[in-house]
Amino acid sequence: MTQTQGQNKVLGCSKCNGLANAENYGFKIYHYPEGHKVKVDNQLTNNLNFVTKGKAIIHYNQTFTIDIAAEEMVLIPEGSDIVVEMLEPTSVVLMRFDTYTSTCRQLNGEDYSEYVPLDGYKLYPTPILAPLQQFLNLLIEVMTKGIDCIHYHDSKRKEFFFYLKGYYSKEQIVKLMYPLLSKEFKFKNFVYKNYHHVNNVIDLIKLSDMGRSQFFERFKEEFGVTAKQWMIRKKSEAILLRLSEPEASIKEIMFDFGFNSASQFNRFCKQYLGDNPSSLVHKNS
Repeated sequence: MTQTQGQNKVLGCSKCNGLANAENYGFKIYHYPEGHKVKVDNQLTNNLNFVTKGKAIIHYNQTFTIDIAAEEMVLIPEGSDIVVEMLEPTSVVLMRFDTYTSTCRQLNGEDYSEYVPLDGYKLYPTPILAPLQQFLNLLIEVMTKGIDCIHYHDSKRKEFFFYLKGYYSKEQIVKLMYPLLSKEFKFKNFVYKNYHHVNNVIDLIKLSDMGRSQFFERFKEEFGVTAKQWMIRKKSEAILLRLSEPEASIKEIMFDFGFNSASQFNRFCKQYLGDNPSSLVHKNS
């Protein structure tokens, strides 16, 4: 597996701690030779695969297989076990994300119930329409030039969902995004909608209709980690994003995320982000 690297690094980007180098965030570009196999167990994020060249076969959760080819996209939901075999040299743009919740209010508010497939969930390759192909072409060009920061990735992720709403039918949206629309995923959507509005797991439980033990058991079953571990990871990602913004205010960020003192915030950043807040801000200046 090879990943496209920026050939002409944009001035200043290499020193920015906002670079999207995490394996569970944003867009990546991969080029695979014929015969190459990719095996993933218990995938950590929702992965939307845009095939820009070639052809592959996907073995999903040991239950079924599908073929996917150039100018098609398919969603591999979080928690999946997959094996992907390249039938010819294949290029893929991969978008890793949690959910589209709150990205487009109109998209979230739609009623898709009548379009849910009656034969159960399958992976549905969906054509990459012309406007989305133009979106991908520009994304590839910009990333190849070296613009690879979390702010850019976040804006492009949001932009994708507006294209989805504007150019695809409800039936196509359901077939592509079924795991995020199905009632089976109601618990996950609740978590994604509300975790950033609370300061801790106990507050999140209070918003649910579940008891503590039931909530913790369901959370571990759905996300593969404890609720505390997941909340800390999401909080760390959000803090790092804020600290990487121009003219970031450490005091403002500290209070926005519910820390009672500078020393408490400093300890959190050192433990989960590897450095103190001032140093993290300085790396982005």
